[in-house]
Amino acid sequence: MRKTILVALAAAAVTLGTALPTSAAVTQGTTTTFSVTGGELSITAPA
Repeated sequence: MRKTILVALAAAAVTLGTALPTSAAVTQGTTTTFSVTGGELSITAPA
């Protein structure tokens, strides 16, 4: 599972204050998606 990696990336991006688009999504693996919208973190992974 790569949820931990995605969470780490999200935390790093927020901490560094990286300029992210209003809605960014990165697909990794099969259906695991990482997205940040309006400062809200959303992680969806296969069951």
